[in-house]
Amino acid sequence: MYSEARVEGTMEDSNGDRGLPAGTYSVVWFYYTYANSVDWPTATELLDAQRPAIDELCDSAVFPAMRASGLSGPVSAVYSYDDGRSEFGPMWEHTCSDY
Repeated sequence: MYSEARVEGTMEDSNGDRGLPAGTYSVVWFYYTYANSVDWPTATELLDAQRPAIDELCDSAVFPAMRASGLSGPVSAVYSYDDGRSEFGPMWEHTCSDY
């Protein structure tokens, strides 16, 4: 299904202009690259329907794991999907935050 799936961690600053309070966030990134071309209108609809489940996963597993590893303060998780063909970056993203 995926040609690549990777997880990265970063520290990122928010100035408060994107719907998040200003501050420095510990962010875990989940990058998924589909192995084949994707029908993006259909994929976007399916991924959009998964937003509540992703939010629940963040609240029940991702954020507790981040806190258990010693991170404090605001935390976020970003789920990013593409098929490796877009020159404009990810085709779909969703961010969960706990601040």
